[in-house]
Amino acid sequence: CTKDCYHHGTCVRENNKMKCKCQPDWSGDQCQVPSCTKDCHHHGTCVRENKKMKCICHPQWSGDQCGAVTVPPCTKHCYHHGTCVRENNKMKCICHPQWSGDQCQVP
Repeated sequence: CTKDCYHHGTCVRENNKMKCKCQPDWSGDQCQVPSCTKDCHHHGTCVRENKKMKCICHPQWSGDQCGAVTVPPCTKHCYHHGTCVRENNKMKCICHPQWSGDQCQVP
């Protein structure tokens, strides 16, 4: 078997073809791509940095595996197509043009 697996895999013959069987944490046709297998709970991206895996969290998420909410979701109830937004760490409603009031309840 003569396929180059970049020291991160073993060349094997399957169905009369040569292919690389990669070591854990490596992927690619020739085992040249470092894999990132850290679970970031769908709230971040796994990256390899200095031979270690870590999560880069999406906005509003934190923690080693991006499992903690840093900014709680906006939960103020807004009527009539109003939208809840956070402003200066407080929740408020942005009302549809024909409505007003704290919760967009006034026509």
